[in-house]
Amino acid sequence: NREIVAVLDALDLAAQAHSSQRRKGGGEPYVNHVVDVAARVARATNGADATLVIGALLHYVVEDCGVTVETLAARFGPDVAALVAEVSVWWPGAVVSMPVWNRSSIQRYRPQATR
Repeated sequence: NREIVAVLDALDLAAQAHSSQRRKGGGEPYVNHVVDVAARVARATNGADATLVIGALLHYVVEDCGVTVETLAARFGPDVAALVAEVSVWWPGAVVSMPVWNRSSIQRYRPQATR
């Protein structure tokens, strides 16, 4: 099934992108957090929405790891790219820890999301 392959591909990207990061406090690998979030999303949706699970796995790769939204769009499609863009804050030279909606980036990938 293509969705399973896409989820595993997202897990691989998340693991590689976060490989050098550790959680504050306990020092556990940061990738554990995104896997936990993805598992919660999968349970909450009864596994019915691979796009949301993939977005959960990748929710910090733009903001914290330098992966571009364009890379996500090419590798996982515009819906995943838009979802990650919705929860990310980035612009050249700056990263902010509080997520906000970057309308121009989202409009580029999913115009109907901003209407």
